[in-house]
Amino acid sequence: MKNKVFAIIILIILIIVLTSVIIFYLTRKKIVLTKDNINHIHFSYSTGNMMYANVSYDIDLKKEGYVATIKPNGVSDEAAKKVNIDKKTMEELVDKLNKYNITSWNGFKKSDKNVLDGNSFSLSIETKNGEWVEASGYMMWPKNYSEVKGVFDSMIGDLYKVKEFNVDEFKSMTFSYTNGGDVANSQEIYEVEKKDDKYIAKIKEKFKTEDEIIEIEVDKNTLYNIFRIIDTYNVASWDGFSEHDSNVLDGESFCFSLYVGDDKINASGYMSWPDNYGKVQTEFTELFHSLYE
Repeated sequence: MKNKVFAIIILIILIIVLTSVIIFYLTRKKIVLTKDNINHIHFSYSTGNMMYANVSYDIDLKKEGYVATIKPNGVSDEAAKKVNIDKKTMEELVDKLNKYNITSWNGFKKSDKNVLDGNSFSLSIETKNGEWVEASGYMMWPKNYSEVKGVFDSMIGDLYKVKEFNVDEFKSMTFSYTNGGDVANSQEIYEVEKKDDKYIAKIKEKFKTEDEIIEIEVDKNTLYNIFRIIDTYNVASWDGFSEHDSNVLDGESFCFSLYVGDDKINASGYMSWPDNYGKVQTEFTELFHSLYE
């Protein structure tokens, strides 16, 4: 008799639990993605154990619209590039994510602990309403994972483009910056100009006068190093940058220009800097100072 009563109690508990689960899933608010309600998307995955063996895509809503930060496989985080996403592309991306029922991934978190040195992924989507879709996995994947990965790689990954410059068409480059304050001659200036098939570098260190500018002939290796810095930190994306903080007195400023064939990059700023500015400043400073040491 006791066993029968116990069995009935267990059955009732199971029915209550099952009913609660069913009610939860039936009444749970479904997250709906549209081209206009996305605040942030992150999708990343690893491709191996080598350095920089991972891919990462971040799409954020900014004042000017959606901006993607793209880091392809095999490049450093510093070499990630920002690309504007137009409304048509964003709409198509959301349509495809909905096609593969991306919101059903929410809560997926599985790992195969039996695999060493495997691959993993991470996804997070935030809507303007503060709703989140979050998923991650290690050697285990949600439904339609390969299709979703393909969507990101083709639609977002393919937007990563490096502007290629022909070294043989180099004309000139100028990079200058000040360290702020009203100290005389605080400006550093680095220039390279092609003259009569020669490359002439001019270097002015801070606190030096115009009469103390150093002029040196350099070879193509110097140009290759310049182009390496420009490529690594996507300096081409600086073109048109012109931002100035008028609320700051005696601040820091910079100016950059590059002319190669018909291509050009022009940028300037006062207490406002483009992406990777600090790294570019450091590397150019080291490069030009090494020319006369």
